Amino acid sequence: MRSGMEIGTPLADRMSANGIRRIVVGKLAIEDVGDDQVGIDAARKVYGNAVTSAESLWQQAKAGDKPDPETARKIIDSLANIVNQDRTSLMALTAMKKYDNYTFTHMVNVAALSMAQARALNLEGPLLREFGFAALMHDIGKVNTPLELLNKPGKLTALEFEQMKLHVDVGAQMLAAIDYPYPVVPIVYAHHENWDGSGYPKGTKGTDIPIGARILSVVDCFDALTSDRPYRPAMTDEDAIAVLVSRRGTMYDPLVVDTFIKVYKDLQPSSAEPILSEEALMQISRASAPPPRP
Repeated sequence: MRSGMEIGTPLADRMSANGIRRIVVGKLAIEDVGDDQVGIDAARKVYGNAVTSAESLWQQAKAGDKPDPETARKIIDSLANIVNQDRTSLMALTAMKKYDNYTFTHMVNVAALSMAQARALNLEGPLLREFGFAALMHDIGKVNTPLELLNKPGKLTALEFEQMKLHVDVGAQMLAAIDYPYPVVPIVYAHHENWDGSGYPKGTKGTDIPIGARILSVVDCFDALTSDRPYRPAMTDEDAIAVLVSRRGTMYDPLVVDTFIKVYKDLQPSSAEPILSEEALMQISRASAPPPRP
């Protein structure tokens, strides 16, 4: 370290002062380009790769093959790096829902926000990645659900709703057959359980619902509500948060809702300027499938 530089100097400044322009963490490379866009540029690359890989996982499952656990692991490791180190870039990732509302961006958004929520609850390491895996794959059981059911404009009939509910069983069965490094099946299986016991598939309630499932259900709802759907337009973030608050203590764990709102507010950019341009956001994802119902 150069003389005169204090211990508290930001890492990026210390790197630049010592002539370090590039570091590699695992398989994720982050380059210092010498301006304020360093983190955003890294986030853009991470997000684009994650969405492309999520589409690959979905198509593997749709074809009847096992989703590749190594592909899923790479997605989660790259997102975890951003979650742990760069909150501004995390907002860039989740802002994708405002520009591209397809299945694969929803998968990645829910994974990123679930890990941010878990970090706010002081969960780290393997447990953080466990949540990320489960969030990424939470709707994988919908790969063979008829599109006319997923995209029905009106309210589902009782029979259609029963058919839709099968996706948690199908998804849990798919994931149970795969050698994932983390126990994601209980989280995926329970992510439609409600705090008051009114959910499905088992009617589990309160703290008997895995904490990962309680986090996932709130994040899944928020990202779905703030995305355009074939059966309704996107809500504003404020209106979506109002929905979460209205369901606090009935559908959702009050602590998880309160923590989500705090995390959401903490992650808001201080400037009104967009984190990424609309053109850049649109170029990141090439997803083509319609999104599932929440």
